[in-house]
Amino acid sequence: MTRTSLHYRYILAVLCLFASFSGCGILEPPSKSFDQSLTNLEQFQLAFIDTYTAAPGKQWDDAKFRADISTGEAMFTNAMAGVADQKRLKALDILHRQFQKDYTFLETRAKEGKPFFSVAAAQQKKFLIQQNYDLARKGEVVRS
Repeated sequence: MTRTSLHYRYILAVLCLFASFSGCGILEPPSKSFDQSLTNLEQFQLAFIDTYTAAPGKQWDDAKFRADISTGEAMFTNAMAGVADQKRLKALDILHRQFQKDYTFLETRAKEGKPFFSVAAAQQKKFLIQQNYDLARKGEVVRS
């Protein structure tokens, strides 16, 4: 047997395992409130990237930056509160860490005197953010 066929058998086994959970109480059913949390967080993160993307004449406002970080952190805290399902928590954790990486990157750039994302970097970040939220939503669809 080749490595490739073993790899596909492993993937198939994992998928079968997940499918077997769908009929029992181990996984929570799809949640409209979780989906709404994902929508709100995605909109916030995309707007955050837009706000901190370089543009001619744009000035850095550290107080606004700190307030936006606090808002984002509070949104993630609220979204995670009361979520018992480990898969949902893992999805939120991945999304949260992306937000933290983005604002940490901006903090470093601000100290270097170049506080904004470049337009190209912002486009890549927005694509990644959308992709991560799409994956989180696909996880919810699997539950239905």
